[in-house]
Amino acid sequence: MKLNKTAVLVCIGLFGSMYSIKAQNNTEIKIYQDLDTIIETAFKNNPNIKVSKLQTEQERALKSASWDIPKTEFGLEYGQTNSIVDNDTRFNASQTFAFPILYSNQNKLSKAKIEASVLNQEVIKNELITQIKSAYYQLWYLKSKQNVLQQQDSIYERFQYAANLRFKTGESNALEQATANAEFADIQIALKDNTSIIRAYQLQLQHLINSESLVDINVGTLEVKTSLFSNGSIDTLGVSKNPLVLFYKAKIEVADKERSVESARMLPDFTLGYINQSFIGNGEAVNGTPTVFDSGDRFTGVQLGLTIPIFFKSHSAKIKAAKIHKLENESQLELVKNYTQSQLLTALASLKKDQQNLEFYRLNAIPQAELLLKNSQRGFQEGEIEYIEYIQGLNRALNIQTKYLAFVNQYNQTLIKIEQLTINN
Repeated sequence: MKLNKTAVLVCIGLFGSMYSIKAQNNTEIKIYQDLDTIIETAFKNNPNIKVSKLQTEQERALKSASWDIPKTEFGLEYGQTNSIVDNDTRFNASQTFAFPILYSNQNKLSKAKIEASVLNQEVIKNELITQIKSAYYQLWYLKSKQNVLQQQDSIYERFQYAANLRFKTGESNALEQATANAEFADIQIALKDNTSIIRAYQLQLQHLINSESLVDINVGTLEVKTSLFSNGSIDTLGVSKNPLVLFYKAKIEVADKERSVESARMLPDFTLGYINQSFIGNGEAVNGTPTVFDSGDRFTGVQLGLTIPIFFKSHSAKIKAAKIHKLENESQLELVKNYTQSQLLTALASLKKDQQNLEFYRLNAIPQAELLLKNSQRGFQEGEIEYIEYIQGLNRALNIQTKYLAFVNQYNQTLIKIEQLTINN
């Protein structure tokens, strides 16, 4: 029996599609129980953290290179060098040293570079912590919002069922049925949109911790984030401990040490040497007695040389450039401090506003939303209100609940920003 080729291709296509859908639905998800575990995992796996650590290791490895003594020079001469005989030999060895202060300054520069590299690690860690915190609390907010939408979805589903049933029995008109169907469709769309955004933040966390699995978190209803500082000290916060500010201070120190190194290069170099040679032929002994020297008679000496820079233009240009580089870093530090301080003041002002909104909603709006939802459902079931009032009540309650969650999330995000600018640890 021959198989129809078209049928085979259709079966293969259907099988492939089913396999693709199954693969997408079976995406491995790793659920984390707390924020600290996610941050610890990121420190181990994030490529930027690994790169910054390697850069620091590189600077530490280069520290020994600050004592960069040149190669020792060895020489050999053979031939008619000291007499009429053509087989004299001459051996020499010499070593050049820079002025000692140059090695000292280079060592200080190396230490400054290591410190700057360590602080650069802190800058990268600070940014990573902030991104993880922000994504974590954003995901927590969206999952809490999803719960509220699901509760509303159940209510609208029951309303839709009742409206359709009432329409069939002639107890209501087509407008009520259409309204119920439209409201249920709207809440379904809101759920799908929120689910899509949730996945986006799960993927963001997966990227930040460099995980092979999709990242999810085990949380309840969104809570107000605990602050790292007390309420009494919030108005006295500054940016002096901000890693980026400290890093630019370290860059100024590096630039200053670079200038010191360039200045030290203008100091003289020293050369020490040793000579061992023969004088084959007639000569005199120490007491003046005539004698004949052969290749076994060796004559030795030492050398001392001094290298002094005569042409200063190149050195002066490098010193001037190093001074300018330091001034550039000082200006950058001032810019970073001003910008960071401005961000902090803006965030502190936002935090006060967010606190006021939270307090108002917690004490007034949330209780009203619960009462509104309860009374709307009871009133509609008992026939005290029409479906229009019922829908309005449900929508107001949903709006208040989701708005409160948005205010909590905004407060948390502002607090995360303040921690990034001040004491993110």
